[in-house]
Amino acid sequence: VLYSVGALLAFALSHYWLGYSWDNGELAKCQTVVFTVLVISQLFHAFNFRSETLSIFKAPPWKNKYLMGAFLISMGLQMAAIYVPFMQKAFQTHAPSASGWALILACALIPVFILDRVKVIRVWWSKRKAAH
Repeated sequence: VLYSVGALLAFALSHYWLGYSWDNGELAKCQTVVFTVLVISQLFHAFNFRSETLSIFKAPPWKNKYLMGAFLISMGLQMAAIYVPFMQKAFQTHAPSASGWALILACALIPVFILDRVKVIRVWWSKRKAAH
């Protein structure tokens, strides 16, 4: 659900913050932002699943070389879908601006951060209950 909220937030903010119009052919730019938010948020979320108790910020990402490899390959494929001309045509994508990338990263990281905090609170709560 949080990832859907992040994607919808990205869609709305691409219109209001980036100024993309939904009417005059700029809808594809909004769709590129949302598509990239969905992909990148899932890639970041994979790092959240490495531990049920450790925060994403406490477990170094380079410890799992297969996950890092999959992350880098997936990011490369996403960049190709956005920047390689024949793939832009196939996926109907447009290269985001710098502010578009800021929006993408913010909307992709918000759900990951929220779920990480839920994990930390759940661990804290279980330790608290065990102490009583």
